[in-house]
Amino acid sequence: NDGAGWVRARQAILRLRDRCEVQGREFRVVLFPYLVPSSGAFISHEAHRVVGEFCASHAIACFDGEASLLRILDPGAPHDLRVSTGDFHANGRAYGAFAAELAPWLAGTGLPFDSEVTR
Repeated sequence: NDGAGWVRARQAILRLRDRCEVQGREFRVVLFPYLVPSSGAFISHEAHRVVGEFCASHAIACFDGEASLLRILDPGAPHDLRVSTGDFHANGRAYGAFAAELAPWLAGTGLPFDSEVTR
């Protein structure tokens, strides 16, 4: 897709990566899904796949948290990861599952963590 929004997003990702590099910092991308289940995934699945492939093609570490949330999603209660049925923000349970997989991934990519953070 070469839509204007995606072109600008790719440019922004590369700009951020380059700025981090100039400052001697590492750059990583973390993707949090839009919490609307659809056909065994979240509706953001395809967009995250495209972003992940772009990051991989530019040697940018990218974490897609969809799997961490699908593992705890109750198919009979598709709103159970949200603050409420009308509020699509993630609740504490969703953030907990996401963080439980994100922290070791970050540590594995070289980001140092205090041992208390990863427990």
